[in-house]
Formats: sequence, C-alpha cells, structure tokens
Amino acid sequence: MLKITWQKKFVLNYCVISEVLFFVNLCFYPSTGPGPVRPPVKEGLLSPPPRRPFPPRRGGVRMQAPRPFLPPRPPAMEGAHVIMVYGLHESKMNCDRLFNVLCCYGNVLKIKFLLNKPGTAMVEMSDHVACNTIIQCLGKQKLFEKQLDVSFSKQKYLVHPTSVSNLDDGTPCFKDFSESKNHRFWTEQQSNKNRIFSPTKVLHFFNAPPDFSEEKVHEMCSFCGVEPPPRVKIFPNATRSASGLLEWNDPFQALDAIAACNHYVIRDPAARTIFTVKLAFSSMSST
Repeated sequence: MLKITWQKKFVLNYCVISEVLFFVNLCFYPSTGPGPVRPPVKEGLLSPPPRRPFPPRRGGVRMQAPRPFLPPRPPAMEGAHVIMVYGLHESKMNCDRLFNVLCCYGNVLKIKFLLNKPGTAMVEMSDHVACNTIIQCLGKQKLFEKQLDVSFSKQKYLVHPTSVSNLDDGTPCFKDFSESKNHRFWTEQQSNKNRIFSPTKVLHFFNAPPDFSEEKVHEMCSFCGVEPPPRVKIFPNATRSASGLLEWNDPFQALDAIAACNHYVIRDPAARTIFTVKLAFSSMSST
C-alpha cells in the first residue's frame, strides 16, 4: 500500500522528484524487460553527494563501486631522523667521539648512549639524507676493533632526559650538539666544501696552526690514545692555518683516529689563538 503524506518543504529538488517517479513507475507499471531506466542525476552545486550502489535484485549480481585511486604509502622509515648505532666500544666511545665520526656525513643534533644496552647509542640527525648516508658508509665498519651496525630507529626524535647519568669515562650519556660550532652542513657553502667517503686510510686535516708539524701530529695521536700515521704530508705555504694529509696502513686505523682526534684543540699562547684541528676522509694519497 502506497502512503503519501504532506511535507513542510514546498520546493523539491529535481533529484528527489526523479527518484520518486522512478520507484512509482517501477511499482505500478512492471515490465518483463530490463526495467525502467533510472533518470540521470543533475550535477551542480546543489546536487546531493553520490549514493552507494543499490542492493541487487534476487538472482542479480551485486554492483561494486569503483575504488578511488590512492598513491602508494611511503616506507615506514621514510623521513626518519633518528638512527641506532650498535657495536660501539664501551670504554673508548662517548658522545663527543661519536659526534667526531658522524659530523663528516651530516649535522648531528643529539646523541644518547643507552645504559641498559652497553655499546648502543641513539643519534638524531638534522635530515633523513644524512641518516641514509651514515648507514651506507659506516655499516659493517670496524671502530676500535668492533664492528658497527647502523639502522633506523622507530623514534622520530630524542627527548631531553630529566636526569643525565655518566658513562664509564665520566662523560654524560646524553649530549645536545644543536648549537655546536663544528657542524659542516648548515649552509650551502659549507656543504659544497665537503666530500663524503666511506672510511679510507687517508685523512685530510685542516684548520691547524701554521707551525703544525709531523712531531705535533704524533703528539696529538699520543694524547688521544691512537696509533700515529706512518706517513704525513703538510701542504706548503701555510699562512693563517695549516692543512695536509695523514695516511695509515688501513681504513680502520684512520677511523679510530677521526673518532679520537677530530676537533683536537691546540692553544697558541703567543698568538692568543685557539685552533680546532678538523679531520675528514680523503681519496688522495700522501705520497
């Protein structure tokens, strides 16, 4: 039985009238053919949103709405800025020495050594590209005779702890390097000066005192507790600062040296100047 009642709305939309006429025609004028054709829906600013597919009649096939195209989801680690470093020497590595190594590949923001997992550290970098570079260049390398393993962390950033404990050498287990003056990738001009390599047996040193000599190189390595390089080449005509090449017998010794000696401070009492010796991997030879 068809029941018709009055509505308060006295203006009907074209789409509502079309739907009513369609079902009235379907009930009172059945046909053996395919049935009446649904009237087209008028599109416009006042048109209703698209409806879901109508349920099928008995014996029919259910109509499936076309699925919208969605772009592929990015990998879970894409855009991550925090990495995990495993296999660090428990007594010879700390936040400063790990910074000395990683700063050659990007800007290091924070470093945290996990006291409940000895030899493990979390590092927050300034960008995702630097994290990828570190994983590619330092993965499976040996630092102080221990093999490194680097991977992405699930955390998006490192939080400042409320209290900071000390490592075995007395240095803090957490350190913020955001304001460090030893970053090498903050500006485009700085980035263009850097050459990124996997560990090599040759290190390029720069920003040393003008009178920097092979003897002072040995003093630096002895103070930091690493083997001195068998071959030293100092570039001539040093005026404001000296630079040159240091070559070891294998890349692992050079990696130990860059962790211990990078940013070594030399004070010149006569000139009242402080020199911070900086190291980087090089593809050149000292001979």
